[in-house]
Amino acid sequence: MPSTEDRIRRLLRRVPLLQSIGPNFLKDLALNSEIRELGEGDVVMAPGFFNRRLSIIESGSVLVVEEDRPGHERVLASYVAGDSFGELDLIGGADEGYTARTAEKSVLCSFPKAQSSAEELFAGNPALGAEIAERMLRAISDRTRSANSLVSEKAPWIEGLKEQIMTDKLTGLQNRTYLREELPGRLEHSGSKATILMVKPDNFKLVNDAYGHDSGDSVLGILATTVRAAANEESCVRFKGDVFCIVLEDSEHAVASRRAGELIESIRGLDITPFTKGEEFTLTATAALSRTESTSQEIGDACDAALSRIMEIREEGGDRYEWIG
Repeated sequence: MPSTEDRIRRLLRRVPLLQSIGPNFLKDLALNSEIRELGEGDVVMAPGFFNRRLSIIESGSVLVVEEDRPGHERVLASYVAGDSFGELDLIGGADEGYTARTAEKSVLCSFPKAQSSAEELFAGNPALGAEIAERMLRAISDRTRSANSLVSEKAPWIEGLKEQIMTDKLTGLQNRTYLREELPGRLEHSGSKATILMVKPDNFKLVNDAYGHDSGDSVLGILATTVRAAANEESCVRFKGDVFCIVLEDSEHAVASRRAGELIESIRGLDITPFTKGEEFTLTATAALSRTESTSQEIGDACDAALSRIMEIREEGGDRYEWIG
C-alpha cells in the first residue's frame, strides 16, 4: 500500500497546473498537503474559511454552489474523482463568494493543510509561489488565445495577477517574466527597437560573505533603487540575483553609452557603510549593452549575450561597460 506522501504526490501530479513541475516544488507541495476524509454534505471551502486551497478528489464528488437568493443555492460546478478545483484561489484570483461541499462521502487531497494559509506558505517560499503564479498565468493565456473570449485579460483581477507575477518580490522591480510576456508586445505596439543595458556589481558577493545575507538583501535594495533611478520611466528589471537590466527604447548609441557609464558611476558612489558595520566598501559594476528586436526570443538572446559578456569582462577586471555586436 502506498504511503500517505506517495498518495499525495500521485494526486498532485493529476492536476494539469502541476504537470511537469520540478521535483523540489512537488516535494514542497506534498509536505504542505493532506488527505481529508469527508462525509456527505461536509463543507470543503466557504467564504472566509481558508478559501485559498487547491483540492483534488480521490473518491466521491463535490458541488460548488452560490446563494443566488435567500435560502436558495445555484450549482456552479460539479467535480468527481480525478478532478481538481481551487487552483485560481491559491493566488487570490477567484471570487470567494461560493461554497464547495461534498455530494457524498469523499476523500480529497488539499493544499495547503487545514488552518494553513497559501499566502503565508508562498511568502516563506517565494520561488514556489512564483512558479504556481506563472503557471496559472500561462494557463490563462493559453485558454484566452484558444477560446478568444474565455476571460478578459483587462479584468481587474487579471491585471493584478499579472502585476504580481511580473514583479520581483525583494526589490519591487519587474522580473524576467515581464521580459518574456509583456515587453515584446509593448515594443511591437510602439514600433520601438530596444537596447538592453545590463549591469552586475563586481564585488557584491563579498558583502554577503563578510556581512551576511541580511546586509546583502539591504544592499540589493539600494542597488535596485539606483538602477530604477537610472531607468527613469523606462522598464527596469531584476534579471536574477544581483543582475539588473534597463530596457532603453529608441535610444541612440551615444545616449545609451552615456547612461551606462553614469549608472556604473552611481553604483561606485553608493554609501553602503550602514550595512558593512561602518567599514568602507566601494561597489564597482560591469555593464553590457545589446540592441534587440521585439520578439521574446530576441530579447532573451540579447539578455543572455549581455550577461555572458559581463562575466567575461569581470574576469578582466570589470568596472566598465561594453557594447555587444
